[in-house]
Amino acid sequence: MDFALQLWSINTELEKDFYGTLEKVAQMGYIGVEFAGYGGKDATELKEKLDEYGLTAVGSHIPLDRLKNNLQEEIEYNLAIGNEHLICPWAKLESYADVIELADSLNDIACRLKKYGLKIAYHNHEHEFKKIGKEYILDLLIENTADVALEIDVFWVKYAGIDPVEYIKKCGKQALFIHLKQMCIDKKNVDFSDGIIDMVEIVKASKYAKYFIIEQERLAPVPLISAKNNIEWMERLKLC
Repeated sequence: MDFALQLWSINTELEKDFYGTLEKVAQMGYIGVEFAGYGGKDATELKEKLDEYGLTAVGSHIPLDRLKNNLQEEIEYNLAIGNEHLICPWAKLESYADVIELADSLNDIACRLKKYGLKIAYHNHEHEFKKIGKEYILDLLIENTADVALEIDVFWVKYAGIDPVEYIKKCGKQALFIHLKQMCIDKKNVDFSDGIIDMVEIVKASKYAKYFIIEQERLAPVPLISAKNNIEWMERLKLC
């Protein structure tokens, strides 16, 4: 099983040495990276470096405003770097009207991406597990979208008091990406070895996932060490 790294986990290192840090990620054993910004790099040059290091662009977190207002630029850039998955990382969702507005936007984006062979996905935090009526906000979003995949962040599902294993099973084929992020008993983001989320069961439940993406959202004191520790921990569980 192959794992990618969400580059937000090491963004302080990328700011110091973008390409040198990507090379270190590849040397750790990651097969791919998920972008959260491109470091101002030219797309052609970035693709050359990814190929040189043996890395695949598995996805890119792109703010909703940019997806709505600069979609063509993102399409062209992501085609150039070989990335097929554009991901909305967050949206304000406090009411049913907010859900429908977002669903309409994602449906429109999905239609525009389809002719390029690209897909849109939505990444959850904890607020999507508040209820409107009797349904979770995320469930309402799913019900009102078509051809929109999900990136299930297991930390935030657990943070909201929901069993991430069961929720992944419930989402079925829509759970195209799984963000593997660990939580300790105090609800803090920690290295995989120090937490309470059962990553083995998460992986087993995610039978439709295309990519498993390791993330340390609340930046570790030494980000590259955490990134290395986490993939090595998965290897010891024979999940790599």
